Amino acid sequence: MLNILNLISDEECYNQVRNLRWADGIQCPHCNSSDITKQGYSEKSKHCRRYKCTHCNNKFDDLTNTIFSRR
Repeated sequence: MLNILNLISDEECYNQVRNLRWADGIQCPHCNSSDITKQGYSEKSKHCRRYKCTHCNNKFDDLTNTIFSRR
């Protein structure tokens, strides 16, 4: 269960997004493949991870295709 009192930092917020979004492992939001490589961190935040799908070659981050993706 998510306890909002634990979300006291950007790092914890991104950790929770990853835990909730990809509880069964990271999947490409474009093709649903799990063939993913980590690509460092986003310019958006030093805690927002970037990824590349080795199946469809699309790049994405923790917030891609979420309500937070346009902040």
